[in-house]
Amino acid sequence: VFSLLIGNCCWLLIDGGLRLAAVWVRRHHDGPSTWPGWAWATPIVLVGTLVGYQVGHGLSRLVLGLPGQHAMVQPRVLLLSLVAALVICYIFYARERMHAQHLQALAAEQQASRMQLKLLQSQLEPHMLFNTLANLRVLISLDPAQAQAMLDHLIAFLRATLSASRAAQHPLAAEFERVADYLALMRVRMGERLAVELDLPDALRNLPVPPLLLQPL
Repeated sequence: VFSLLIGNCCWLLIDGGLRLAAVWVRRHHDGPSTWPGWAWATPIVLVGTLVGYQVGHGLSRLVLGLPGQHAMVQPRVLLLSLVAALVICYIFYARERMHAQHLQALAAEQQASRMQLKLLQSQLEPHMLFNTLANLRVLISLDPAQAQAMLDHLIAFLRATLSASRAAQHPLAAEFERVADYLALMRVRMGERLAVELDLPDALRNLPVPPLLLQPL
């Protein structure tokens, strides 16, 4: 009874104090989400252990019906409670730090993937654009109708490219439309040598995918 009540009183005071301190740090210093730092944690653990020990000890005497002068308060027991509180507090701190580092690693990996995708877009689009404009210049005088169709596909492709550059994902159907415009431009350049067939099942049309996923393939 003494162990349970003292331990739980210490835990309630320490955990509650750390949570309140974390909220205050977030509001005033933009600190971490659930850990206020050792400058706050150390006094909270010390005070929480001392007060929690006294409160838990008093509750235990009350529950067991023991006299008020029962000789249970001992310095070594109080020291043991303090050491246990510090060890448990450090374990929670280490776990929170590992979790934060894991989240940072995931964020860095996602950022690297986005940068690689943007680099791929910057490498593909100018090359395709310059070749298309060169072909368009020739077609204007030779085949105006074909040049008009090529210009329409180019406008649709560029509009989709600009929209996709502002989003991390878009529906697979939009990616197919983008590829269709790209292949239409290539078909104007290559003629009958290029024959393609796009097959997108209805169940997959709204599946979110990164932009420019299919065009390199």
